[in-house]
Amino acid sequence: MRLHLRRFVDLRTARRSTRQAGVALVYHRVGDPPGNPQYELVPCLGSRLFEEQLHHLRETYHVVPPSRLLDAALDRRPGDPFPVAITFDDDLDSHVDVAAPALLRTGLPAAFFLCGAAVGATYGFWWEDFQALVDRPDSQPLQLHSLPDLDLAAAVRRVPYAIHQAAERIERLAPERRDAVAAELRMRVARRPRALTASDIGTLASAGFEIGFHTRRHYLLTTLDDAALSTAMTEGREGVEAVVRQRLGILAYPHGKADVRVAEAARSAGYKFAFTASHACVAPATDPLMIGRIEAQAVPTREFVRTLAASLSGA
Repeated sequence: MRLHLRRFVDLRTARRSTRQAGVALVYHRVGDPPGNPQYELVPCLGSRLFEEQLHHLRETYHVVPPSRLLDAALDRRPGDPFPVAITFDDDLDSHVDVAAPALLRTGLPAAFFLCGAAVGATYGFWWEDFQALVDRPDSQPLQLHSLPDLDLAAAVRRVPYAIHQAAERIERLAPERRDAVAAELRMRVARRPRALTASDIGTLASAGFEIGFHTRRHYLLTTLDDAALSTAMTEGREGVEAVVRQRLGILAYPHGKADVRVAEAARSAGYKFAFTASHACVAPATDPLMIGRIEAQAVPTREFVRTLAASLSGA
């Protein structure tokens, strides 16, 4: 009871503030069984926990479409609930099977940032193949021919967070080398990729959710030269636009990372808003092409509540 009362007082005090701010949240895979972030690159956020988070957002905040977040923050007055936007990255079947139905039940808007991997061509996601390789009990040899100095032993032994360290090494490779690693991973695991189809994307758009672009090849954009960066901003975009029958004006940077050069490339490509994964609120001075997002993690709901409240109070 004491914790509940303190939370109520903190939120009431924050609402009285004149702060013009808002928060964007980013989700990835949602569903059951819940995953383990120590050993999985994209662990599932359990369905029950996801529903609890949505309920708290609906009851406590002004949930707006991501394209409206900056305006909603600027329009906020003392006493108003803070605006929050809900976003999802990657082409995951749980977007259609779990996340969208839960959002529709609670009446909340959201945006899905998609690569369009299965629209016009099939591209798997290297990190899913990497996860499959590490999880296999017969993961031998423990080296990749395309990246021989990457030791997979710790990840295969399930040393906590070792898989994340190895994946970050692959993520930062130059595009040609990363493609070579991706090709070897695909060959090694022989896994049939599962990406959202055009029909799946159409279902999300028809339900009223915003659809944004996440780039076709999901390169770490800061590793690209200017020509490749320009290509990444548009390659595959038209295919997704043809499905949703509208221009894609919002973008989420792959791996949540961007710098000034990348943001300017997004601006030049005609995006109105673009999202990073920096743990930052939106404010009047926020660059619309560098909007931060907070990762919605698999933590007890009370911790989720505290994280949001602390972020919006400026703590």
